[in-house]
Amino acid sequence: MTETHTLESLVEDVEASTQTFSLVNYDGPDAEKARVVRYFEPQSVDVREGVTDPNLPRNFAVLHDGDEFVAAAAVEDVHRHVAGGVFEGDAFERRDRPTILAHVDDRTFTSYDMRRMLLASHEVERYAWRTGAGELHAGFQRLSTLASQSHIYDELRASGVDVHVYGAPDASVPPGLVEHASESPEIRDSWFVVYRGERRADHRALVAVETGPREFSGFWTYDEDTVDDVLERLDATYPATADSDAAAPGQNGR
Repeated sequence: MTETHTLESLVEDVEASTQTFSLVNYDGPDAEKARVVRYFEPQSVDVREGVTDPNLPRNFAVLHDGDEFVAAAAVEDVHRHVAGGVFEGDAFERRDRPTILAHVDDRTFTSYDMRRMLLASHEVERYAWRTGAGELHAGFQRLSTLASQSHIYDELRASGVDVHVYGAPDASVPPGLVEHASESPEIRDSWFVVYRGERRADHRALVAVETGPREFSGFWTYDEDTVDDVLERLDATYPATADSDAAAPGQNGR
């Protein structure tokens, strides 16, 4: 059998390029600025405050990768996203993520708490839901954790996504999900949401390992090869332990 990278080794191997997030001509509320800055603290992004540029609007945020311009947005829009709740209304009817944040990809992060992990997971889940095809592989350490997320996975299955769930077998899995139960320390210590799209260009993943009580370090990526490495590890190491034939909501038995 070909040896695969462990999830922890994949986290260690991901190297983030240098990105810079600048707050330009900012004269808005200090609390709003502080909330945006705190959002980036655990990530491999250099935040620069107090930047002035007469050619740019006030209260503007600009993202560079090295010397290359990547994206820009109003600070208010960025703050609205990072300060918002995990869900607003229906599971996937949340305001779209600002483009400038979507470009903070292939990032490593440290000290993500549960709220940030849920927010990051939701970005991958929402993309899968909007695509309406492919497979979503989700591991939340223990299968019992899925109980609080059942409405999300109902909507994912209804959209046409095959959902695979991984965790220590401390609870039953809702109908319609493919169960991958395991007592492996790797599964117990990891949190991941990985989307295998029908096109490789749609691949994306969040992968993290628990480094302290409810604190996580890891990465998210749109890099196809990195996502393939994660999926290869899951496919080779954790086979399905149960596969429900129950119809997904709204799929009429499909």
